[in-house]
Amino acid sequence: MSGSNGSALVEYNPKRDKEDVRGRGFTVFSSLKNPIPDEVADADEIKKFFEKYRFVPYAGTNHHSGHSLLAFYLMLYKLSPTHGACIRRKSNFAFGSRPTAVPMFDADFDTGDVEEELSPNIKALYGQALKEHISFGSPIRDFCRVLSNQYEATGNCWLYVRVAKVLGTVRASFKWVKPSNVLYLNEDGPAMVAISPIWNDDYLRRKEPEIVPVSSSDPNVEPNFKKNADGSYSTIFHQKSGDNAWYGRPPSENGVLAQFSEVQNVFYRVRSAYGEFTGKIIMEAEEADPKRTMDDMDTDARESGYDNAVHRFEQNFTQKSNDPQQVFVTMRPFGARPMFVFSIPPNTNENYYEKIKKIDEHDILLSNQCTMRFMSFEVASGFSNDIYISDYVLNMEPVIMDLRQTILSLVNHAITTVWNIAGRDDLNKFSLGFFSPIQNDIQAYKDGKQINKDMQLQTLQNMQNPQPNPQQIDPRKK
Repeated sequence: MSGSNGSALVEYNPKRDKEDVRGRGFTVFSSLKNPIPDEVADADEIKKFFEKYRFVPYAGTNHHSGHSLLAFYLMLYKLSPTHGACIRRKSNFAFGSRPTAVPMFDADFDTGDVEEELSPNIKALYGQALKEHISFGSPIRDFCRVLSNQYEATGNCWLYVRVAKVLGTVRASFKWVKPSNVLYLNEDGPAMVAISPIWNDDYLRRKEPEIVPVSSSDPNVEPNFKKNADGSYSTIFHQKSGDNAWYGRPPSENGVLAQFSEVQNVFYRVRSAYGEFTGKIIMEAEEADPKRTMDDMDTDARESGYDNAVHRFEQNFTQKSNDPQQVFVTMRPFGARPMFVFSIPPNTNENYYEKIKKIDEHDILLSNQCTMRFMSFEVASGFSNDIYISDYVLNMEPVIMDLRQTILSLVNHAITTVWNIAGRDDLNKFSLGFFSPIQNDIQAYKDGKQINKDMQLQTLQNMQNPQPNPQQIDPRKK
């Protein structure tokens, strides 16, 4: 089933339509179950919510929503150590310096112009204009890092802008909005979103969500503002990753299985050490009633509040339960052999955990386009940091610059909108800019490489065109 926003929902029941693999000498690969669909399946309450309201879920459709996928991505960002560290480190390097003014650049086309650094006076004037007209609610660097983290974690970041005239001066307030607090309206006409911290019937009846028009991320398109009751105007800018119609997906989406594996492995170790979630004993006893079937067990389980007998077993004896029992009791058919008792020790193989951890880390780093040296898994030898800088320049700098440009294109578009409203077109020649926290080291490394390259070129030219030495005696004139 294909979703209206370009996503697909996978419905799978392990007890139905099971493939017959008898007679085969190998396991059918398609029969391997992907654990992700079960993790992101919406509960009945969420499904009914999107059936009732004309909101667009993060995945799926209104009638078959998959909005829990957003919470799943946020969970991976919060609980996967490697994935979360990659996102935060990239953001810290993309916005590592204090903000500054740089010449306005074309994000879509390289004009070939050499950008010269602005004078301190111009930078000071630009910074003063930002303070006079725009409030970010936090340091600008922290503001941009939050947008960057949200974009990398969910594939979306939202910038809410409210503009008003205060004592004759145009003032604007910028606020980032959590991706979980924004939903598109499934209506004809210009794109609109609803903003609310909680999405359920009870809360929405007490406080309606704020409806805000979405302004295009294209700087050539006029922003779409809504006039509020207090006379101010508001809009929201959306930056998304990917080609889905409504919401983006994380740039590291191809590493989701490794991220989930890392989280599950940590859960296993924690629960095994703290709660001993795995059963220590399995007891197999004879069934008292030979006529009792699996359907009867399912009926008993539903009467106790479970979906079926398998669900009851999971909630009592596996890691899916918050408080599982430590003893397994199973029944065998009537007339079977005597009872057996088996002991199941937890997995304490240290090599297993280390290898799985390295495999997950490797795949997560690849999906986040991070190198081991950038993440400090490998350190430079000796007293020189040239190895680290060269790795950064060759492998990480393009990734960091792309992330920085993606977020700043959103922020600078909103800033330009404010300059146009305030009549400060002269400021449109400049943009907000950031540099890496190791920018000086990078520049020194590049300058050193250029000097070495010039020296090698000069040596090659001298070898190809040797100049005569005027003090050297010609042996033919002796």
